[in-house]
Amino acid sequence: MTVIGLAVLAFAYIAGAASLWPLGVIAVAGGLALIGIAAVNRGLSREHLRAHVSPSLFVYIAGLFILVRGIEDAGITGALMAQLVSHAAEAGTAVAVGLFGSALLSNAVNNLPGVLVFVSGAEAGGVAP
Repeated sequence: MTVIGLAVLAFAYIAGAASLWPLGVIAVAGGLALIGIAAVNRGLSREHLRAHVSPSLFVYIAGLFILVRGIEDAGITGALMAQLVSHAAEAGTAVAVGLFGSALLSNAVNNLPGVLVFVSGAEAGGVAP
C-alpha cells in the first residue's frame, strides 16, 4: 500500500511541476496521505515516531531557510549568479555553468541551501526558475 502511495506522490510531483502548481502543497498532501496509509496499516505509533523523527532536524532546516534569506538580503546570491552568468556566452554554456554551479554549491554546503541560493540568485539575475 505504501508503494502505491509513493507512486501516486511521484506522479503528483511530475504533474504538478508540469502544471506549475506549488510543489509544497503536493508535498504536504502527499505526506499526510502517507501518514494516513501508515495509520491504516497500523505502522504508525508514537514510539516509532519518537525513535525515528528528530526534532532537531526541523530546527536545522528552519535555520537553513533563515540563513539563505539572510544571504539573499545581503545581495550575495545576485552577485553569485551575475558571476556565473558572465561565463555563459550561449545557451549550451549557460546550461553547463548552471549545472556545474548548482552541483558545486550543493556539495560545498547542503543540497537544500545550495539549491535555494541558486534559485534565489537566478531570480535576482532575471532568470525564471
